[in-house]
Amino acid sequence: MSTVLLSENSRICSQRGKKRNISETNKTPTQQVQCWIKNGSINFIDVKMKYRNDLDLVLKGTSFSIQERVRVGCVGRTGAGKSSIIQALFRMTELERGSSITIDGVDIKTIGLHTLRSSISIIP
Repeated sequence: MSTVLLSENSRICSQRGKKRNISETNKTPTQQVQCWIKNGSINFIDVKMKYRNDLDLVLKGTSFSIQERVRVGCVGRTGAGKSSIIQALFRMTELERGSSITIDGVDIKTIGLHTLRSSISIIP
């Protein structure tokens, strides 16, 4: 079972939206990491993914929503898509056209990889 957690490290805002690292406050606004995760709701909308262009889809229109501030376990048989869901969430593979994953309403395609990956965590 794996659990995905939204990070509360000092580079992003805490749940109250006020926690900042002292070194972050000395930087200009363009150097600071934006606080884009507020509550942590996650939405997969018609997510289609394949590992290579010549292979079949491994996620075939997967859609689900995770409410804010909820811990989720991902369980299933071998080949059910558990690892593929995590890889899609961390943008380790690109999604097919029309697929969308949002965190607090922000499409993860619009977030830089470093910002995205440093803002979420997985516990295997």
